[in-house]
Amino acid sequence: MNYKNKRAQAEYTVIFVYRFIIILLIVGVFVGVVWYRFSTPYDVRQLEAASLAKESVECMTSNSVLELGNFNQETLKKCVYIDEKNIYYLAKFQLPNEEKNISIGKTELYSYCKAEESNVKGTYLPSCFSKNYNVLYGNKLNEISIFIAIDKNDKNVK
Repeated sequence: MNYKNKRAQAEYTVIFVYRFIIILLIVGVFVGVVWYRFSTPYDVRQLEAASLAKESVECMTSNSVLELGNFNQETLKKCVYIDEKNIYYLAKFQLPNEEKNISIGKTELYSYCKAEESNVKGTYLPSCFSKNYNVLYGNKLNEISIFIAIDKNDKNVK
């Protein structure tokens, strides 16, 4: 006697459908989480500006000791590449009687950064970076103020 339970065979297909739906849900949730996590844009312009500022101060100083002959555009351009179409670089050094400046790049970016400070919001505003570095000049501790504005919205914002 060969008895086959047809009801048991029908339940197998129902269980298979449930298993298949659960597997699809797990895979769908996994793909959705990975897509959401890695599709958010990130901006590396602040990192680029911080690196550029540090390299430029190291270029103009020797062990944080500034020689005024090294505080010029030629010395800076020999050490550090500055993309003058997409970056504005400004370095200020205060002497007792005067202020020395190095300005390289697209000056319009400076005014955009000032607009951003006054709470004007926009999608394509440049990334602005400002930092002071302590250096020795003569026997006194002075500051070099570095300001960098980077435009590169299409290159660095992914």
